[in-house]
Amino acid sequence: MTQPLLALTELPPGDAKARAAWDRYALSLVASPEDPSFEAAYTVLHDEFAAKGELETRPALLAYFASAGPTTGYKLVVARDEAGDLAAVRDCHVSVDRDARVVVVFLSHAVVLPAHRRTGLASLLREVPASLGRRAVSELREQGVSDVDLVLAAEMEPVAESEETRVRLLVYGRAGFKIIDPRVLPYCQPDYREHALIDADRLRPVPLLAVVRWVGHETARALPRHLAAAFVEHLYRVVSAHCREADLAPPRAHTLDTLAAFSGPLVPLLEPPSSLHDEPALAPLLHTVVHQYPPKTMTTPRIPGEPDHLELKTTIPGPRTEELRQRHSAIQDARTVHVYQDAKKSRGNYLVDVDGNVLLDVYGHIACLPIGYNHPDLLAAWKSGRFDWCAGYRPALGVAPSPEWVDLVTGAMTRIAPKGLTKLVTVTTGAEAVENALKAAFVWLARRRRGGKGPTDADLASCMQNAQPMANAFKVLSFEGGFHGRSLGALSATRSKAIHKVDFPAFAWPTAPFPANRFPLAEHAAENLAAEERSLDAVRAVFEAHPDEVAALIVEPIQGEGGDCHASADFFRRLRRLASEHGVAFIADEVQTCGGSTGAWWAHEAWGLDDPPDLVTFSKKLQTGGYYCKEEFFPAEPLRIFNTFLGDPLRLAQLEVIIEITERDGLLDNARSTGALLVKTLEELSAKYPGVLSNARGRGTFAAVDARDPQTLAKLLEALRRGGVECGGSGARSVRFRPANILLPRHVAELAGVLESAAKALA
Repeated sequence: MTQPLLALTELPPGDAKARAAWDRYALSLVASPEDPSFEAAYTVLHDEFAAKGELETRPALLAYFASAGPTTGYKLVVARDEAGDLAAVRDCHVSVDRDARVVVVFLSHAVVLPAHRRTGLASLLREVPASLGRRAVSELREQGVSDVDLVLAAEMEPVAESEETRVRLLVYGRAGFKIIDPRVLPYCQPDYREHALIDADRLRPVPLLAVVRWVGHETARALPRHLAAAFVEHLYRVVSAHCREADLAPPRAHTLDTLAAFSGPLVPLLEPPSSLHDEPALAPLLHTVVHQYPPKTMTTPRIPGEPDHLELKTTIPGPRTEELRQRHSAIQDARTVHVYQDAKKSRGNYLVDVDGNVLLDVYGHIACLPIGYNHPDLLAAWKSGRFDWCAGYRPALGVAPSPEWVDLVTGAMTRIAPKGLTKLVTVTTGAEAVENALKAAFVWLARRRRGGKGPTDADLASCMQNAQPMANAFKVLSFEGGFHGRSLGALSATRSKAIHKVDFPAFAWPTAPFPANRFPLAEHAAENLAAEERSLDAVRAVFEAHPDEVAALIVEPIQGEGGDCHASADFFRRLRRLASEHGVAFIADEVQTCGGSTGAWWAHEAWGLDDPPDLVTFSKKLQTGGYYCKEEFFPAEPLRIFNTFLGDPLRLAQLEVIIEITERDGLLDNARSTGALLVKTLEELSAKYPGVLSNARGRGTFAAVDARDPQTLAKLLEALRRGGVECGGSGARSVRFRPANILLPRHVAELAGVLESAAKALA
């Protein structure tokens, strides 16, 4: 039979049923409400969907017909069998935005009559909207509009414990559809009831999943932000003929405002389930928090299986730990080990050690646990095979990376990139990140001094003798108390503890005092301002003493190893201006402060810079090492910044899941709110035990409090650990807190109890 709507070549090559149905059924468009087919088709749709509140009114459909063009507008499709009897109905809306070069086809409803099910007709109908969309794209091309994106948009109800919904998602997945992450785009279907039944208090938009197929890009794991927005705008444009604008505005704003708050140009696409019981794929669709309307305040969910509280069964460290330490020490230095943990039993905010002790962990493996221990969604990703592509071997990423690696760096890593920094270098550790960021600054300065040219033959010859007259004079300015890693180059910028540096050769690089604000800030305002002025004066003096030789200034937003030292946002803004004025690269070393603990992906966001840092290093909570930089800090020649691995694909794949969890569960907001409670608690304990604790401070959960002296710090840390709190020190006399971003008020209360007992005993 002839197929005026669908060519045989448009069918999936392997779909034998659809091809058989193509021979058996005739598809045609209902031209107008006067068409004899209209009444029968509308009746089928009405009987199936009207009672569910999922069908526009008859007047709305008539209005759609009136405004339809040859390739755009409302399309009502019927399928008839060889006898000419109605077999199925499908309708859709073709929406065109010429200026944005986007065609969105809204897949409204489809019904296959019972006698024609399991014939392949459903598969045939699924291809009709794509065919209609291609016609609209072709028409735009004939008008001279190129590079048009075609998106098929299918609304779906939230995943429920119904097999029907799972079957539909399964079928859509096989047809090339994916789901826009509902944590980023919480779409709501408008309320289709009669206007007389709707008022502001009874408005019932239905939260749905946004199921899309980006035609021609079916394997993409992310969707450009403007296409995600087009999904919403085009669908709301379609239903505006039926719904009042006052009813559409709130749910549309809820959806688009959530999207606008999402950073990065690409929105993640989730894979539909590959089977009816593909729980890892279904899990991110089951979180009710992303399906609520009106939206409710997002709260951090409790981690399933997390202990209710700390619990001690032995002294800390316990006998099993000491037994392992003795065995371990025969091969490695195990003197720094606090406890040996039971990696499988540790969960959420609690570390379980090999002696069965349950410890509240506010140290986080030195700030490395963004979502705590054994988060179920991360474990589900492992079990689902999401990491299979990088679990079998470790590649040389600069030589033969996989497409999944490209997806990660252009997707997840681009989404969290610091504003204004468009280039990314990945390595393995924080020290490597700093080391290579410094090298990038040296290359940048050398090229500038050569007038934009590369190395000369003389430069190439002298470097092999370690005798470069220009480069050997280059310097990096760092701050007293700063920590930038233990590799030889980074170590020359590290100034926190002498034991880190002693006996190792170092570059003769300059240093400046760090202000190290005292807290409470209001009580020490004049003192802090004077310290910041002295620091800026010292920086200026270094720049003026070494014109065109200081390649970079490197600074931590909060000095971690050096004692949790803070400075004001104004100090950093002025510091950045000084670097710009003297042609010095400005490096924000965020190895310890990145990853959300300060309430943002990047602590330097709080500075309000007009001009962002030139380079930003990262590691710790972001699982792997690297740096972002501006275009001009990307070396012109290949292999200048290079090593065998260039990062760890497995850790970056894990980070993608961590980013998804962070965004879904509002963990940045949680770090801010729980962090404020943590700092307030530290302030209250300092006021109660002033002879033991003082100088409480923090941003988010990146917090600290000072002990009276180094000896008191040692006793305080020992008392905390024996009381069931895994913790660490910072500088000479600070207790530092680096918990996971899932820390909740109940954990703060538990910590406060142990800390108060320790302080009381030392008072």
